[in-house]
Formats: sequence, structure tokens, C-alpha cells
Amino acid sequence: MNQKHLEIIKTTALIVFKVIWLPCLLLIALAVGLYVGYGFVSDTPSEIFQVELWRNFFQQLFGN
Repeated sequence: MNQKHLEIIKTTALIVFKVIWLPCLLLIALAVGLYVGYGFVSDTPSEIFQVELWRNFFQQLFGN
């Protein structure tokens, strides 16, 4: 492999990292942050992943 091939492989790997892994890591960080943050407010932090909690939140927010 020549230098040009290695540069193309490095660039492609960086793009794949940014497009696939970075959003996945951000979603995981969001889920962990929601879990920990809601744990300070509630006794059961796993409630943060229930649809009814979010439905109630948006109903209060938008008044529907």
C-alpha cells in the first residue's frame, strides 16, 4: 500500500466514526444522563424510560 491509500483509509475511518459511533455514543450519554438526573428527583430512576411519564410531561408543557 502506498501513502495515498493509507490516507484514504484513515479519512474513511474517521468519517465512519463520526457518522456511526459518535451519534451512538451521544444517545448513550443522553440515556445515562436522564437516568442519573431523574434519580435525584425520583425514588425510581427507571421511570424515565416509560412512555407515560413523557406523555404526561408533554401534556403539561403544551396544555393538551
